[in-house]
Formats: sequence, structure tokens, C-alpha cells
Amino acid sequence: MELTFFQLCMLGIIVALANVLGGLALLPLRFYRGHKELLKHMLALGAGFMLTVTFIEILPKTIQLWENPNSESKTASSIYVPMILLLAGYLLTQFFEHTIAPHIHIGEEKHSDYVIPTTSVYTVIVGLLIHAFFYGVSISAAYHVDSKIGTLMFIVVLVHKFPEGFTIASIVLSAGKGVKEVLISTLTVG
Repeated sequence: MELTFFQLCMLGIIVALANVLGGLALLPLRFYRGHKELLKHMLALGAGFMLTVTFIEILPKTIQLWENPNSESKTASSIYVPMILLLAGYLLTQFFEHTIAPHIHIGEEKHSDYVIPTTSVYTVIVGLLIHAFFYGVSISAAYHVDSKIGTLMFIVVLVHKFPEGFTIASIVLSAGKGVKEVLISTLTVG
């Protein structure tokens, strides 16, 4: 089942709304304090679901597509390249998250003694814009490969975008900005 451009855009709008809702969930501080555990569990659910779909569905399909269908003998050496690319992508992500980008906790930066510069917020927003673009590409590409994988990729991104929304809100609030800036930032990235 191949989706039309309009249907893919509708999926993108749904994902964007999840991003905005995630940002709005952090705004009333009483909500955050009362539901801190729920937000942590949602973040864990998103990460766990993403890893599950990656290793159970996407990775085997990638290996299957990578192998030469014309070859009589399927060897283990044919999967080295995708495995090395997967490892390189993971290590690059870890490098940026733990070395280049500052570590921020969900909603806990709203302290008078800790405020990040506005330029850092803009840098994070640009990085997340690129991140969001590739999520859109991933959903579209997954639907072109297999409708089941496309649907799973859509759900993965949807579940991931809600916690990403409150991450964006957390960063914007830690720079001393308000509700308007949180809304603009989550809408932009969404």
C-alpha cells in the first residue's frame, strides 16, 4: 500500500501535533511536578518502542534489501556494511548527545541560578529541525518499502515526538523564555 502525498502530509501533521502537545504538557509547572513519573515513563516507552521496531522489523528488512537478490550464496559478509553503518550512526549520536550538546533534564532547568543562553536554544532548535526532517523522510521511505514497516515507523515517530515536545519546552524555558516561545519552538520543530 503506497500512500499519496496528501496522506503522508496528514501523518506529518499528526506527528507535529504530538510535538506541540508534548511541549504544552510541560508548561503548567504543577502538571509537571504532579506527573513527573508519567513523563519519564512516556520517554522510556518511546525509546523502548523505537529500539524494538528498529531491531525486530527495520534491521532485518534492511539486511534483506541489502543482500544481493541475484547472488546464489548468501554470506555473512554481505551484512557487514549495514551493520557498520548502524554502529557508526549510533556512536555518532552518542558522541553528539554526550560530548557536543549540553545535558539537560526534563523540566528541571527552571531555576534562577541555571539559565542557558538563547543562542544555545537556537542551536538546539536547528538540530531538532534537521532531526524532524529525517523522521519525515523515514516515514515516507518506510511506506515505500513496506506498509507494515511504514505504519510502525509512523507510530515510532509519533510516540517519540511527544517527549521531544517537552524536551523542547524544557530547553526554551531554561533560557528564560515563556509560553509564546515554547509554542513557536514546538510548532517549528513539529
